[in-house]
Amino acid sequence: MLSTRHRLLSAALSRCRPMTLVTHSSSPLTRPFSSSSSSSSASSSSLTASRSSSSSSFRMLINGKQHVVDNPQPDMSLLEYLRSQGLTGSKLVCGEGGCGACSVMLSGMEQDASSSPSSASASASANKLAHKSVNSCLTPLLAARNKHVTTVEGVSESQNFARVQRAMMENFGSQCGFCTPGFVVGLYTGLKNNPHADPASLMHEISSTLCRCTGYRGISDAVKQLSEEFRAKPLEPLLAEANAEKALLADLNDNDNDKNNAKSEAATFAGERATWHVPSDMKQLLALKAKYPDARVVVGNSEVGVETRFMHKRYEHLIQPTQVAELMRIEQVDDGVSIGAAVGLNDVWTDLEQRLGRCTDGQGRPLQAIIDQLKWFSGPSIRNTACIGGNVMTASPISDLNPVFIAMGAKFVFQSAAKGERVVSARDFFKGYRQVDARPDEVLVSVWVPFAKPNEYVRSFKQARRREDDIAIVTSCMRVVIDPSSNVVKDATLAFGGMAPTPVAAPKTAKALIGRLWTSTNIDLAIKELTQEFKLPSDVPGGMPEFRTTVAASFLYKLFLEVRQATKGDVDPRELSAIRPIPPSRPHPVSKRIKVAREESEDMHPVGADALHQSSHLHTSGECVYTDDIPPFANELHGALIMSTRAHAKIKKIDVTRALAVPGVHGVYTAKDVPASNKIGAIVHDEELFATEEVRFVGQSIGIVVADNEHIAHQASRLVEVEYGDLPAVLTIEQAIEEQAFKEIYKNSIVRGHVDEAMATADYVVENTVRIGGQEHFYFEPHGTIAVPIDGAREMEVWASTQNCNETQVILSKVLGLDSAKVACHVRRLGGGFGGKETASVPYSCAAAVAAHHQKRPVRLILRRDEDFASSGKRHPFLGKYRVGFDKDGSVKAVDVAVFSNGGHSLDLSGAVMDRALFFSDGSYNVPNLRCRGFVCDTNLPSHTAFRGFGGPQGMLIAEGWIDEVAHALRMDVEQVRRKNLYSYHDKTHYGQEVQVHFDQLWEQCRKNADYDARRAAVAEFNETNRWKKRGLAMTPTKFGLSFTANMLNQGSCLVHIYQDGSVRVSHGGTEMGQGLHTKVVQIVAYELGIPVDKVYISETGTDKVANSSPTAASMGSDLYGMAAKNACMELIDRLGPVRAKLGRNATWEDVVTAAWLDRVNLSAYGFHKVPVDGYDFATGKGTPFHYFTTGVAFSEVEIDCLTGDHRVMASHLVMDVGDSINPMIDVGQIEGAFQQGVGWLTIEEMVWGDDKNAPWLPKGKMSTLGPGAYKLPSIDDIPGEFSLQLMKASENYPAVHRSRGVGEPPILLSASAVFAIRDAIKAARAEEGVASSYVPLDMPLTCERIRLACADRAILGKVAKDPANVQARGSW
Repeated sequence: MLSTRHRLLSAALSRCRPMTLVTHSSSPLTRPFSSSSSSSSASSSSLTASRSSSSSSFRMLINGKQHVVDNPQPDMSLLEYLRSQGLTGSKLVCGEGGCGACSVMLSGMEQDASSSPSSASASASANKLAHKSVNSCLTPLLAARNKHVTTVEGVSESQNFARVQRAMMENFGSQCGFCTPGFVVGLYTGLKNNPHADPASLMHEISSTLCRCTGYRGISDAVKQLSEEFRAKPLEPLLAEANAEKALLADLNDNDNDKNNAKSEAATFAGERATWHVPSDMKQLLALKAKYPDARVVVGNSEVGVETRFMHKRYEHLIQPTQVAELMRIEQVDDGVSIGAAVGLNDVWTDLEQRLGRCTDGQGRPLQAIIDQLKWFSGPSIRNTACIGGNVMTASPISDLNPVFIAMGAKFVFQSAAKGERVVSARDFFKGYRQVDARPDEVLVSVWVPFAKPNEYVRSFKQARRREDDIAIVTSCMRVVIDPSSNVVKDATLAFGGMAPTPVAAPKTAKALIGRLWTSTNIDLAIKELTQEFKLPSDVPGGMPEFRTTVAASFLYKLFLEVRQATKGDVDPRELSAIRPIPPSRPHPVSKRIKVAREESEDMHPVGADALHQSSHLHTSGECVYTDDIPPFANELHGALIMSTRAHAKIKKIDVTRALAVPGVHGVYTAKDVPASNKIGAIVHDEELFATEEVRFVGQSIGIVVADNEHIAHQASRLVEVEYGDLPAVLTIEQAIEEQAFKEIYKNSIVRGHVDEAMATADYVVENTVRIGGQEHFYFEPHGTIAVPIDGAREMEVWASTQNCNETQVILSKVLGLDSAKVACHVRRLGGGFGGKETASVPYSCAAAVAAHHQKRPVRLILRRDEDFASSGKRHPFLGKYRVGFDKDGSVKAVDVAVFSNGGHSLDLSGAVMDRALFFSDGSYNVPNLRCRGFVCDTNLPSHTAFRGFGGPQGMLIAEGWIDEVAHALRMDVEQVRRKNLYSYHDKTHYGQEVQVHFDQLWEQCRKNADYDARRAAVAEFNETNRWKKRGLAMTPTKFGLSFTANMLNQGSCLVHIYQDGSVRVSHGGTEMGQGLHTKVVQIVAYELGIPVDKVYISETGTDKVANSSPTAASMGSDLYGMAAKNACMELIDRLGPVRAKLGRNATWEDVVTAAWLDRVNLSAYGFHKVPVDGYDFATGKGTPFHYFTTGVAFSEVEIDCLTGDHRVMASHLVMDVGDSINPMIDVGQIEGAFQQGVGWLTIEEMVWGDDKNAPWLPKGKMSTLGPGAYKLPSIDDIPGEFSLQLMKASENYPAVHRSRGVGEPPILLSASAVFAIRDAIKAARAEEGVASSYVPLDMPLTCERIRLACADRAILGKVAKDPANVQARGSW
């Protein structure tokens, strides 16, 4: 397929007309498709009055090859179809268009929206070749009719653009690789549209594509490189390729034998569950809506796609109106602009920007208000397809655009076949929650927006959790008319989203403004009125009542300042900081990486080299195979879990009758069907595979349905009837403390010195509480497994996305009643893990295997994103209660801390996580007297589990909390207090282990790299001259102990085979999930054997190759499996030594291997390594838990908006002691990725679940953050504006493999520098208000809500809260 496209393009470049090749493909068997006869029958009922053809097939191009799609289903996504055709490079991650991993480029001939179809230029403009990146998970298959789809596999076939993939590889822009196809396609699209695009334009093209691994720096560097390279290229070859594509599209559209494929023809496609209509003119569109009033009009499918996938709605008729000219144009009408309802949002943006340049006297201000909202409206791939009419008709209460339409008095133009045209004012249109003044038979044709009149000022605002691609918390547009001669407000409309069930105006506040002078005094009165008009109740859906009201009022104040400035009124210069935007990181962050190489005399190549990730070429080409990319097995079935909808309840009855009656369902299995043990668990077996008598959290598995395909399985799973009897639920740490609901099995503590005596003699004692939110792993590849029974289910093989092959094998053998030797687990690679697949993956493999056991057929179980979020554990929320005694010079004398974690419904790894939190409760500080006690709370949530850092980050954050309060109490610079209490080289920890780290070197180097003193002075000056923007900075250390604290896991094995041709195959017990473990092991093996890295190959991890492996976790992968590989190689070298000596020094590696085989030398070796630590005994308080420590120091500078809580990391400088790095660039990627993941955790990633106190609007225990729409990861826009990383070798690390240090987890707490920089900025804001002496407890994440409420201003927050200095946001902990 791909070579065909290459030949076609080559032919076109030679000015030869390409031959059209056609592939017929029936709709894939993963959906319940109708037969041809049923399609014909359904389409015969189409509108006879319309000039519409009906067909059971259509044509499209995929990677340059023409496809005829037979029997297309209207409710099938483009992604489903592509993957069914073997194009698995595009990934299903979220299913809601929120991550970009499914991106493909959709190309076609389009007419400029600003060109009228009747104009003389219409013909020319219709020849425009448009390239758009789209989310294929939402794009209907039928929307690709007449289009050219380019997937990541197709990018590599373009000789001109394959450089995109190479740039991503060379800049280490991929780690796990699951998101990489989205970035490649996005950059490819940007360069196709503008080969000479600057970095800012290319960054914008990928701004809504997310990555969980890299921290984006490698991707950002690839962008810069591509921009430089392409701007130096001649355009002629690129234009020739575009002409070739036009020729292919012309062939597609000119096919006389396929009238249904002709763009000018109306078309109907009837499927089993829905019919897709494509009217070609307004008459046909209105006739369809008259006949099918319940039909949904679909353009981008961004709303309908989510409704059908997650809300399980079904629409029998779908109408695509993009061929109706009246809905596809933008034109000036009267004193305004008429925007066709079906025009894409990016096309609206482009057109309005052009019109704005022609506007005079401020008449374009409404257009600018729309553009300002579109900048942050979703991402480019959604805006490429979503339309303006969809935004109106959806009537979202948090709409970005509808407040603009209300404020400007926009008109919505409707038409119907029966009553013709009807015009509705936007101010009268929204009637209730998602209820509008639109009749069922009407179609929204256009939106008319008036130009601004003289002296009319318009401004739109939005505040969200994240700038890029995020739904609003509060959005607004306001307009005021000011008499220039009197400065009196003549008219005003203030419109808001996020303040009511509908977009709504604030008439009382507007009335308070009209007729009054535009002065600060009157604005102050208006703000007070607004806070009363929008006084939200404490249980308002969505929460955050104080914040939402405060932000709405803050927007009004920003408007006042902007208009005041525009009208030349007097404004305090310090106040103007309110309307100055926070500087973005784009177009490209200033960045550098400083690496310390090995000694030049010590040639250990390839160890120490920046070898590319072993799978990077597969990541960027889309050829990487993950679990769900494995081709279907013969007779394969698909599974869907039956999940609890209650947090805690008795199961009274399970009725599977309706599920079994669904055609295509083969079985429903519950606890009674488990062959052996239904009891499972990581350490203690306190979980059930399938719930029996009681459910203990929302999302708990009750059973599994297996069917012919995934859709049938999910449909049937929702038909299983479970009758519950609700029981009381414990959901938060504070509720658990109140009810003393703890895991009784856990009672560990550590005590050093004499805490009470030291506390009594300290100069000062303070006490407080630190709250730390959990974190969703958001590995891009969801949990998934394929279970394959062998020999009548007497053996079982599973292919799983797991970090723990051994645990999967052990638990699975107990569930099935098989010996472990008869169960094999295979892992090729993971699309991310971060600890979330260490134990939490096991139940899903067991569920699939139980079904496979009964069916004696392979069963594939791939969780949907919302199912994954609902049912799997997260990073543990923590709460720390501390007392700290200290002297007046800042020396900490004693700390007493009680540490609580939210463990969830079972123990899982919570005990070990708490152990590490206790080990890390000293932070990086030498405390002579320290007592820490751990409590694991027993709650009705999914069992929280391993996550990068494994409790250590939470323990360190609590320590940073008491260090921060010590500095606050003494009014000292917190950096001085940190530096004063840092460990020295020979100091011992509170558990008695010598640290042997050089914090002094790291601290001073970071301080130097950041130019700390100059920055501190600049921040002070900035804060003095800016009232509403504040900057802060912080330096924080990290100390991370390396080893499993469960000592039996500190072992690893590796099998090395040398083949007769000299190639080497390595199998070890670790799994590759993006961290570069396989790459490092390959480098080690290549060095030890003295051969090139391309001679060494690692395929997969499997229990049938390496038994009894430890999980790939604790940053121990390289230490365990690198050392085991080294040991195996040393054994092989010993065996080969005599052969080499016999052949002489000039013998090649291949000669030696061949001679050894002929001499019957064993060319396979099994290496083993155990870490030389004795572990720690909590009962005696003795032992050594860690092999060594990895340390680092980070500096960050931030800027916050005191009116909205928005923030930006302006600069970050990191220094890490990584020893002698095996692969410096892979270590750099791990450090940068961990840093950004940590910043996300502590600032914008907030989990919310229902409980009576914090989220009463949700059902108890139900998560509302079940995907990227509600749960926000950092985007590429969140890279620090200035970013440096230095790798140091502050001390030798002889115990580890080649003197390296583990780096996967240690850098996560470098992100604390950003959090405490934000707190530093907040302190400046509070000092402005005269409340600097009041300490704000440390609650994380520091979201925009918490930042805004902590700023304590009396001017606005003081009108919402009685005590603005002590307003705290609620949260789920």
